[in-house]
Amino acid sequence: MLNTFIQNFDSLGAQSVVVAATNQEALLDKAIRGRFEFKIELSYPGAELRGRLWAEFLGELDFSPSQLAALVDLSDGFSGQEIREVCIRLHRRRVIEGVAPRFQDLFPTLQRAAIGEGETRRFVAGLDTSDLRGVAAALRRRDPRLYSHPLLAELFGVSSATTHRWIKERLDG
Repeated sequence: MLNTFIQNFDSLGAQSVVVAATNQEALLDKAIRGRFEFKIELSYPGAELRGRLWAEFLGELDFSPSQLAALVDLSDGFSGQEIREVCIRLHRRRVIEGVAPRFQDLFPTLQRAAIGEGETRRFVAGLDTSDLRGVAAALRRRDPRLYSHPLLAELFGVSSATTHRWIKERLDG
């Protein structure tokens, strides 16, 4: 199949322009990669673009500005398609269960979406969800203004006093 592709590619005339895209460059055969004269690398969306993507894809799902800011941070390393997929999962859940997803539903959904190929680039994939106390402390250390005790309480579905205690235990212990 590779040889057939290369033969067809090479039979294109000089008047032809071929544009191709991949998110798996490492898996491309060198013979194919070498046939493209120009290569443009597109990076993953930055915080501002992730914010716009969340706002667009969440649609009628209503989250507060602080919750959206946390989503932007937690989705560091996600592609636009991955953010879209998380939103599709949330919309699907809304339809199946008949209720709008809560903020605390987002963290496990993000975690599941972050696992797999490319997970090393995704911030949330590095958080050990089997230890919510540790996750709360890590998020609080990452940005104490963004990850306030009330926001962490919403994210994990516990009280603010509980998140305060979790973080104090981690920081003191």
